[in-house]
Amino acid sequence: MNDAGAASGAGWFDAGAWQRGVEVGARGALFDLRHQGAVFRARAHGTEGGRYHVSVTLSGGAVTAAHCTCVAGAEGRCKHAAALAQRALAAPEAFVAVPSWREGLRGRSRAELVHLIEQMLGRHPELETLLTLPMPGASRGRVDAAAIAREADTVFAEHGEAFGAEGPIVDQLAGLAALVGRFADAHDTLSALAVARGLIESVYRHLPEFEQHAQGEDLRALMLRVVHALASCLGRESLDAETRHAVTDCLVETRQRDLALGDVGPAEAIEELLRANLEPDERARLAAMLRARLPEALRDHREHLAWEEVDDGAFLFDLEAETLSEAAYLAGCRRLARHAEAVRHLVARGALREALGVAREAPSWALIEIAESLEAAGQGALAESLLTARSEQDRAPRLIDWLYARALARHDAEQVRLFAETRFGIRPDQQGFAMLKASTPGPEWVTVRERAFGTMTAHGFVHELVRALLDEDLVTRAAEQVLRQPTPFALREAVALAAERSAPEAALAVYDGLIESAVAERSRAGYQTAARLAARVVALYAARGEVEAGATFVAALRGRHARLRALHDELRRAGV
Repeated sequence: MNDAGAASGAGWFDAGAWQRGVEVGARGALFDLRHQGAVFRARAHGTEGGRYHVSVTLSGGAVTAAHCTCVAGAEGRCKHAAALAQRALAAPEAFVAVPSWREGLRGRSRAELVHLIEQMLGRHPELETLLTLPMPGASRGRVDAAAIAREADTVFAEHGEAFGAEGPIVDQLAGLAALVGRFADAHDTLSALAVARGLIESVYRHLPEFEQHAQGEDLRALMLRVVHALASCLGRESLDAETRHAVTDCLVETRQRDLALGDVGPAEAIEELLRANLEPDERARLAAMLRARLPEALRDHREHLAWEEVDDGAFLFDLEAETLSEAAYLAGCRRLARHAEAVRHLVARGALREALGVAREAPSWALIEIAESLEAAGQGALAESLLTARSEQDRAPRLIDWLYARALARHDAEQVRLFAETRFGIRPDQQGFAMLKASTPGPEWVTVRERAFGTMTAHGFVHELVRALLDEDLVTRAAEQVLRQPTPFALREAVALAAERSAPEAALAVYDGLIESAVAERSRAGYQTAARLAARVVALYAARGEVEAGATFVAALRGRHARLRALHDELRRAGV
């Protein structure tokens, strides 16, 4: 794969997946290559006999989407997707252009369609159950939620609960999830609700089994799509009150199911959807439902409830906020650590003194949002004084970053430099180094830079120091650092590349360590990396007129690892 192809995939795949993709392509695992416009598809032979469906979407010569049915392919960042991307980028002409399934069905007769369905069922008999499912636009009576749950249960039973089963399950359930949106788009809310209820019932019944194996993320994402599709029904004015209540109740029940399993799924999204779509009387109805779950002694507490200490307190506060007195609302914001919300409310009323009082109570992590609210209201100077005072107590980099940007915007060079120096002293990272350089006059930079390097070293910011040395074109010093200190593989390789011209001896030393690290992985991908780097070493020796030294280097590498036949194979493929 050329450098352009690697760059095109770098934004989507990590280096490991991209390199393993090279191996997948080299063993000819891809077959059935086809494309529909920018979407390239194939099937892939797995190393253990499985076959996977893979797709990638290209735009502007880069990967923008991908998917694979293998265990690691739900997000499309696996080795099979990488291999397909490499093939599509390098040889798009190898893919057969095929019409979409919609175009393929258009104009066919009823007899042709029946015959086509028979062939599909012959290949995949399990698809026969799809004929029992409802379809939008059909007139076969109301959808049965229990039937949907049984269909979903069948999918779970087919794949089991072992590690890796989640991907295929989600792929099959995606069709049911899509039905919710299709019924919603067809204004058939009751059918959308029935499909959603059946699917939610089945998924949350099985979800604990997957969480035992650190899985479940994709199933929760599927539930998120379902609740968004269902909640879209609430945006229609024509929906009757009874149906709106039924949809709301289903969303609330789903939220409770998710909270019971640890609040890592759609619970927060459901709260946002209900806040955005419920009318005042519906908010009151839902608030009454939540209050009924509170301990009896707290149910009637409205003005002075300890919102942060009760179940559903924050959500209940949101539902009742507009009905609370001013004092109760502001007290609730404070108790729930929503100081930014309280400040926005007070600023909108013109109560700047009260807003500043609340802001001074706020935790530092909330101050940036508060400062932006004040600045938007024309109170930038007030926001700056607030953050300046807090930064003297809490030396948080985010506070200094905001003050630095503010000083930069008003072209206050003295303050810009002061904040840059303060920020770098707190955290001497790459961002701080860049701020320091931008604020330092040219003649002073060399002296300031050397002090900065010393600060990075003293604080143990080795990786940032190496990057800073590279940025300053101090390649030999960067090489000395990576030879002395443990640093990431990619950073060491960047140093070696930069050193090839100005410090070839340092480059050779860094490459030698990289090659041994790659070989130590004891994997085909590692051997391919080692061979690629060995080829660079040979080329570097040749550029210096030392061809024999390059041959000696490769011979020594082969000798040190005489038993690693796969490494020798990769060295031969790399031409060294």
